[in-house]
Amino acid sequence: MTKKFNLLWEKWIKVLYIDGKSDEISLMDAFKNAHLIKRLTGELPTQDLAIMRMMLAALYSIYMKKGADGEDIELNDSDDAKCHWNNILLKSYFKPELIEEYLKRYEEHFYLFHPERPFYQAPIESGSKFLAAKLNGEVAQSNNKQKLFSPLSGTLKNTMTYPQAARWIIYTMAFDDASSKQKDKSKGSVSIKTGWLGQIGPTYIEGKNLFETLILNLVLVDDNDNVLKDGKPIWEFDTIRTGEREKIPLPDNPAELLTLQTRRLLLTRTKDNMVDGYLVLGGDVVTADNALIEKMTSWKNDSNKNIYLPIRLRQDRSMWRDYSSLLLKEIKTSDGIKIPGVIDWVMELHRSGFIPYSMIKIRTTGVTYDSNSSSVVSMIDDSLSINIQLLSDFSDRWNRRISQSISTIEEGVKCIGNFQSDLLECGGYKYDDSIVKSRRDYIKAEAYYRIDQPFRRWLASINPSEDDIEETIGRLYTIMRNILIEMGKEMMEGANNTALVGREKDTPSATRKYKNAFKSYKEFEGRLYKTFGSVN
Repeated sequence: MTKKFNLLWEKWIKVLYIDGKSDEISLMDAFKNAHLIKRLTGELPTQDLAIMRMMLAALYSIYMKKGADGEDIELNDSDDAKCHWNNILLKSYFKPELIEEYLKRYEEHFYLFHPERPFYQAPIESGSKFLAAKLNGEVAQSNNKQKLFSPLSGTLKNTMTYPQAARWIIYTMAFDDASSKQKDKSKGSVSIKTGWLGQIGPTYIEGKNLFETLILNLVLVDDNDNVLKDGKPIWEFDTIRTGEREKIPLPDNPAELLTLQTRRLLLTRTKDNMVDGYLVLGGDVVTADNALIEKMTSWKNDSNKNIYLPIRLRQDRSMWRDYSSLLLKEIKTSDGIKIPGVIDWVMELHRSGFIPYSMIKIRTTGVTYDSNSSSVVSMIDDSLSINIQLLSDFSDRWNRRISQSISTIEEGVKCIGNFQSDLLECGGYKYDDSIVKSRRDYIKAEAYYRIDQPFRRWLASINPSEDDIEETIGRLYTIMRNILIEMGKEMMEGANNTALVGREKDTPSATRKYKNAFKSYKEFEGRLYKTFGSVN
């Protein structure tokens, strides 16, 4: 395999500039112009996150040793680390000479095609063979299960360009499913897992431009306020691992973890410079248990095993409903939640006076898999904008009350779900009919949909230094209650005649009581007032 397509100089990263222009640029230019780029704009947000983390690994390798202007530094404690971080931020851009000096040192390892060290690949000679369509996260499919409706067709689906392939192999390392891959029998019970980001709940901070996004996620200290260890991203390794399903120790530094090679992958290409498929084997296998070196996920303590496990994203759950696991640093519950390290880091920077923004955006981006993790079921991309003061010391009471208010909203949604069950029972269904459960779940999902944007607007409007906390919570409760009451009225308008007249309602006990839609609505309204308080 001859050397071809060096990612440092070839154009492959899709970006949107602040002035609205879209372009495809090289890795070198992405770093040099990061302050002019609004965001990455690849095929999927998950792909953008994987590329951003790869870029972040390079920054760790640079800035753990070099100052903002390229001078040699030594970080002795957290104060050193925070001041160093602030110096980089104040510069407002990455010094081009510093970036170029570092990347050119490893130029040989950034070739997409190389006889010994193809980028993010391994020179394997055998493995499961897949067509390019499997690599493409937009149309991903197995060789024996075709999608009926695909956004691409013909040669556009069965092959891809070198720039596309470069983006998708980085995505695959992060999010690949755990579908059947060739297995070395000698590995015994070592099972393949999804890509690393598929095992966690990816959470990060998004800035106003790519420079800010990268810097805000450049965490330099651990949970104990110790400076993180300097390490090597994959392109700095003297040799690369080629063994199948190779168990390795959890990396003790972010640079290595951010470029974890969960697959042994090798692209194949045609004579006309197109990628038509690839070979793949299971790669590095590490445990996510207590992997607190990972800074982009929330954690939940498993008290039985005394370990922390990453909290994965859920397709059916908006980001704001997990507010406590994102922002309650000192949460004292049996759940034993740890907030993402990147948010903890930004909190510390804010308390030190190093975050100059009034608002900050927290974003979650990931995928969910089927029960066997053999295929991607959905992609998740969500965000919350909050006042930066909610990250300060005095905001603990605010964050507790916001978290409590979310629990109250969830109780309100249960109320309208129960009202739906009551209406159906009044209309002739038995309480344990499957359609009752199905309609109850549907109406609860509809309720969350309707309150989603009003809640986000309310959260973004909070100014802890000026607002009264109880008045602010009261305003939220009025908004939420009115939305649910309006839904209840719509449900009454759609009730059938049988429900309006009523009937004896089945109950789990031997006791039976007469109910109709009007009585059920009054009870629903009463439960809402009890949950949210009286009308203001």
